[in-house]
Amino acid sequence: MTDDVPSSRAEVSRERQPPEADLDAALWPGSPGVTDRAARTLKTNGAPRISPRDRIRIERERLARRRRIRALAAGAGALVLAAAAAVGIIASRHGGPAPIPPAPFGYQGPYAPVTLNADNSVTMARPGVGAPVLDVYEDFQCPACRTFEGSDGAVIQQLAEQGKVKVVYYVFTLYPGQPQLANSVRAWAAARCAPPSRWVKYHNELYADQPAQTASGGFPVSQLIRLGKGAGITSRAFAQCVQSQQYAVQDAPFSDQIINAGIGTMPALTLDGKALGGGLSPSALRKLVLAKSEKLKETSSGSNHGKAHNAKAG
Repeated sequence: MTDDVPSSRAEVSRERQPPEADLDAALWPGSPGVTDRAARTLKTNGAPRISPRDRIRIERERLARRRRIRALAAGAGALVLAAAAAVGIIASRHGGPAPIPPAPFGYQGPYAPVTLNADNSVTMARPGVGAPVLDVYEDFQCPACRTFEGSDGAVIQQLAEQGKVKVVYYVFTLYPGQPQLANSVRAWAAARCAPPSRWVKYHNELYADQPAQTASGGFPVSQLIRLGKGAGITSRAFAQCVQSQQYAVQDAPFSDQIINAGIGTMPALTLDGKALGGGLSPSALRKLVLAKSEKLKETSSGSNHGKAHNAKAG
């Protein structure tokens, strides 16, 4: 196969053709990209004068060559993509490495019903479950809280959904300095805008996308609204609430109240009022809660049995 375009004059095909740069100079002497050096080279290198007919032929050759180059480039790109896809298919068929999507953050539900309380705390429990009570004190800007929610938080939410525990979240702002304080307040105020049915999911989304502590302007309202959509909150009322930050002014007194109660490390947990040591593994936390739940169940069963016996005796 040849790239040449047949000429109507055999003698033209036998002439030495100028190089690409010289062709540009011959066809468009004053065009952009044509250097004076190329024009001088054309005059001194012995190239023949180009007739109007040959000029048209040369231009057609150049256009055809450019089309072939573009076609080759497109074909090469398609081959690369096809090869990559083939490698992925072959790798997956033979147990080789394949792209692994990132694991979702925290517990993905279903969740126990949620109640937004007047004191800004949030209760998560199945109907009729009043004990044991696990209180969780945390800050959306706290890195240790994020680590906790990525592991133990899933245990808590699952146990609540199973009716094994009543969980009460106390989310507040621990850091007095900036930018942590402003970031935390924006996230806290946004969480107050979330409806009860989506609060826990939004809570998890906030921790999953937590900014660095030193990030100025972390948790901007645009991100907070976007995270709400990720939690299934698409109402205009929620977006307006987050945009206005209408709950931000309520956060400072709430934080002071908790800090004055002696909470100094984050996250802090209490089970029926007794502080739990930090660094509990998810399995250890599960055992503690289940043991407490079973003990309460046995106590309640024994009490009900005694009442029934006394009533029968009476």
